[in-house]
Amino acid sequence: MDFKKIQKRLDELEAEIVSLKKEIFTYSKNQTDLEPKEAASTTFVSPSPTLETLPKKRSPEWELFLGGNFLGKLGLFSILLASVWFIKYAFDNRWVNESGRILIGLSIGFGVCITGLQLARKKFRILPESVLGAGFSIVYLSLFGGYYYYDLFSLSETFLYLSLLSIFSSGLAYWIRKEILYIFALIGSILSPVLISQGENSYQFLFGYLVFLNILLFLISRKIPWIVSSFFLLIANFALYHFWAIKNINQSGFIVPFSFINITYLLFAYGKVFFFPKLLQKNENSGGIFPQWNWIFYPIFLVLNSLSFGLMGYMQIEETYPKLSSHFILFGAILFSLWILISRKKSDFFYPSQLEIFEMIHLYLLLGFTFAALLNFSEGNWLTFAWIIFAGVISLLSSKFENTHLRYVSAGFWILALFKLYFFNPMDDVNRLFLLNERFALYVLSSLFLFGTYYIQKTKILSGFIEDLFIWEFSLLF
Repeated sequence: MDFKKIQKRLDELEAEIVSLKKEIFTYSKNQTDLEPKEAASTTFVSPSPTLETLPKKRSPEWELFLGGNFLGKLGLFSILLASVWFIKYAFDNRWVNESGRILIGLSIGFGVCITGLQLARKKFRILPESVLGAGFSIVYLSLFGGYYYYDLFSLSETFLYLSLLSIFSSGLAYWIRKEILYIFALIGSILSPVLISQGENSYQFLFGYLVFLNILLFLISRKIPWIVSSFFLLIANFALYHFWAIKNINQSGFIVPFSFINITYLLFAYGKVFFFPKLLQKNENSGGIFPQWNWIFYPIFLVLNSLSFGLMGYMQIEETYPKLSSHFILFGAILFSLWILISRKKSDFFYPSQLEIFEMIHLYLLLGFTFAALLNFSEGNWLTFAWIIFAGVISLLSSKFENTHLRYVSAGFWILALFKLYFFNPMDDVNRLFLLNERFALYVLSSLFLFGTYYIQKTKILSGFIEDLFIWEFSLLF
């Protein structure tokens, strides 16, 4: 019984398969009949020219067009001019009273700042910094105008408002990673004590405030490698100290300005030793100005920071304790040697090329400050003696450790020492005993150093130019 059912089911399936084959055959036949007809109809139609598909033009990047560096800064300048013109027009026509005018300026400034924040939230790259900078500038002008023109704020209130605005704008620049906005904040922060000053010598407040700004930048530099703003604040430190020192250095104390000089130098140096090289290795978008030039800015900043420290410190010591000026220069040389030792212990913070540049710069600064200290401390034969000792020690060390930079530097110091020995140490006293005088002793000392240097270098591989140079210097003595 079951076999009959299975046989019947197989017959039904076979019949269905046959019917499906017929349908497929008829469908394929109809398709083959239609193809020749379509080909014949197309022969009578003139071929239409083929249109080349042009690449779709990219929509213009309006942000880059409107917010480019030039147009962005031009827009900032235009907004500032318009704001100044509007305020002046209100002044001339007396539309509102004094407090209303300042309130309008503050409202415009904060409104522009809010617009800049909205642009930053929409991920615009260039426009926000220009708009925010313009907004904060308008607020600065309004606050200063309320103090200077209308006496709406007292001196302490004005300084408090300007300081809070500077802190807020600095924090905002750090949050949105825009160094140009931070520079706008620095401009306002630095101009605040200058604009509200009435000629009094409040140097404790001035240098304390500048130290606060330097600490604020130091905290930011621990997270972001901004170096253009460091240049700006370094120049501001030097300029404000210089203009203050011209009139008030003799009428002020010593501890506060000298502490300011050392603290600001150490903050910059520490940040550029322990934070800046390591942050550069992360290759993150820091929002800095010209980040591709950091490898040029870095060594220049190290040199300027050290020279600024030396010049300001020397001015301060020379006016108050002139006998200690040479000791201060030697103190700077010791600091440079410490930075070299620290950089070698923290070599993982640097790329090999960065470490070499850092050590070379501080080595030259160390030698230069030591040479300047000897020049300031000694005179006459003692100065010549000090220069010969200095040049001899450097040449011996360069030969022992095979340091090419030291070899060239020592050769330069030897030229200076021998030049002074020849032309500025004459034999004035004719009653001196032959071979038993200080001038002959200086010649003997120079000969010993040069001979020792030549002997050490002779046993090692060195360039022929250096060897010939020391032979020439040695022969000059005879």
